[in-house]
Amino acid sequence: MSKSKKTKFTPSSSTSQVDFKKFLKNPGLEADYIRLSSLDIIPGRFVKYEDFSQYDIMSYLRNCGLFNMFSTDFKQAYYPFLIYLFYTNLTFEDNEDDVHIYSLVKGINLKLSPKSIGRILSIPFHGLLLDDITLDDEEVLSNIFLPGQGLPMTNTKLKPIPRLIGRILSYNICPKSGSYNYYSRELSACVYAIMAGLEVNWAKIIFDAMVKYHSSFLPFGAFLTPIFRKFHVDLASETSVVKIFELFDRAAIHRMKLTDIPPPEPHQPSSPPPSPPQGPSSSSQPPFNEPPPTQPPPYADAFYNSLSAEIASIQTQQQVLQDSQSQVLANQSLLMNRFEHMQIQMDSFASTQSAILSLLKIHFPPPPPPGSEP
Repeated sequence: MSKSKKTKFTPSSSTSQVDFKKFLKNPGLEADYIRLSSLDIIPGRFVKYEDFSQYDIMSYLRNCGLFNMFSTDFKQAYYPFLIYLFYTNLTFEDNEDDVHIYSLVKGINLKLSPKSIGRILSIPFHGLLLDDITLDDEEVLSNIFLPGQGLPMTNTKLKPIPRLIGRILSYNICPKSGSYNYYSRELSACVYAIMAGLEVNWAKIIFDAMVKYHSSFLPFGAFLTPIFRKFHVDLASETSVVKIFELFDRAAIHRMKLTDIPPPEPHQPSSPPPSPPQGPSSSSQPPFNEPPPTQPPPYADAFYNSLSAEIASIQTQQQVLQDSQSQVLANQSLLMNRFEHMQIQMDSFASTQSAILSLLKIHFPPPPPPGSEP
């Protein structure tokens, strides 16, 4: 049983003592909440890139703009109760004039467009849609399929790199449950687009997956957390939180039955050196113990991986500082409002005090000084 099964969260569970009804847009959504809260959450899997140095998936994910979204540097906890509220209260408009998701999470109104989703998750929000992608370039297809194989896509037909990319996408962009061998048309188009280097509107793909009718699971669990943070949804008071879940790492190579580390060259038994040629000089003979020439490392992208991780860490810290600054400004504004209210009260008290003293002087004049005539 996968670890994602541990994320099931229902209204009757011990962690959901809060009355969910008061967080619904209207009472008619109670049945929807109960149905959705019985579904599993697909949290997504962040990729431990250093485990895949022999497979150049990093350059493909950088080129398509998904590298940072999947990086373990951006791994966050997720909040089942908030996720169920998000999908229960979700409505959307998708036409030429207005493309938005609307939802309500703990009293906070959320309004999301593909553009805002792209900015929050740092992924492209311009480019091709899935229906615009045609799988017709023979050169690209030859880089995807094993010799003698072709469409439709399945795991057993693919070369290692597109197979790994397909599995990552099936966790994070085109979430699915059950067998991973079957590739939907959407997943096949996504794999093809990445291998072809096409510019894709990934934010719109996520948007479309969010607004579908969900009957088996709820997608994008951990990727909703930065959206909640962006809208300042209260996360601190949540008792239902999942902090540990599966990564996509070296163990995936073994589960997918891919070659892990290339086996070493078979050891050749040493043989006696050949007899030197007969002749006046043997100076051209190389020394017997001379080491073989150094081979370049099989993967030279470590520097760029380190640099990208450092940039991602700085971006995360910058976002935390911006959120902290916003909170400080909000607190400062609240304090100023309270100070102004107190000042108004003090002015009112002073005016009242002055009026009382004036009345006292009129009705109770001071006695005449001693020695004066009555």
